[in-house]
Formats: sequence, C-alpha cells, structure tokens
Amino acid sequence: MQNQSFSISRFKIARGKKEVLRNLFGNNVKVKVLDFLLLNRTMDHTKEEISKGVKVSRSQIHRIWPSLTDLGLVVETRRIGPAKLYKVNMQSPISKKLESLSLEIENQTTKDMQSLDKP
Repeated sequence: MQNQSFSISRFKIARGKKEVLRNLFGNNVKVKVLDFLLLNRTMDHTKEEISKGVKVSRSQIHRIWPSLTDLGLVVETRRIGPAKLYKVNMQSPISKKLESLSLEIENQTTKDMQSLDKP
C-alpha cells in the first residue's frame, strides 16, 4: 500500500504540472519535448522556445529532433523570417495514442487520489 501511495503522490505532483508522460517514461529530452508539445498543442513554437520551455540546451533539441520528425510526431507549421515554428502533429496515430495515454493516466490518477481522500 505504501508503494501505491508513493506512486500516486508522484503522479499528483506530475498532474499538478501536467507532465504526465515525463512521470511515466522518465526525464529524458524526448519525453520532455513531447510533454511540452502535447500540453501546448494549440500553439506552435520555435526550437528555441521549446528548449526554454523544457529547460534543455538547443543542441539537445537539435540532437533529438530528427527522430521526432522521422516518426511524424512534429510538423513545421510556418516560418517567421528565418525562424521555423513547430507543433505536435495531431494527425499522427502515435501522437494521438500518446495524448490518449496521457489523459488516461491523468484520469486514473485523479480516481486514485479521490479514493484515498475518502474516509
């Protein structure tokens, strides 16, 4: 029971920050970027903005970027001068599954927290 409580409290922290995927898959750069893009899926961002948003260097973003685009998880939306803007590709089946997984984890965590709050 203690492990479940610890696990739930970790999810509660993640739920507050809305970084559900990071809590499940670890704190690596790809997961941070996917969490950021899914949370901000209605807006597009430059790689620099993404870098600042997830608190990693731009070189780390550039290193993982090809794998995200090769899988179709990220798409270029527009250009403003020399700057390219990107967002999560919600047409991608993988992106849809990641979003669904993230929402399911959040829902389950909320249910678990509510059951712990009941006397």
